[in-house]
Amino acid sequence: MATVQITFTDASDNEDEFIVYRGASTGAQPSGDAAEEVATITWDGTSTWTVASGAIDTAGSADAALFGTIPGDPSTTGQEFILRYTEDTTGSWYYGVIAKNSIGPSAITPSGTAITV
Repeated sequence: MATVQITFTDASDNEDEFIVYRGASTGAQPSGDAAEEVATITWDGTSTWTVASGAIDTAGSADAALFGTIPGDPSTTGQEFILRYTEDTTGSWYYGVIAKNSIGPSAITPSGTAITV
């Protein structure tokens, strides 16, 4: 087991949810490339971002957590999100993030390098 930390910066100004995915290749997509949802991060509508669903790994744990202060609200860009979870599956993983709002999801923003567990 290893603790994986994923950090990303909010570049959208109208999202109310982020979905973090992982896959075995750099082009991992939410469908079609065996990508798995690691966590869904949602805005509570007033002041807080929370992990609505936790990490999905081979042990089925739901242990993802946000760390640090997430200032502002969905209209604020430049917010840094730090997500940590316990990964039970060894291998190299690529991660990606999607921003969502009532209109729908953005394109996935993939990581360029793998995290090896």
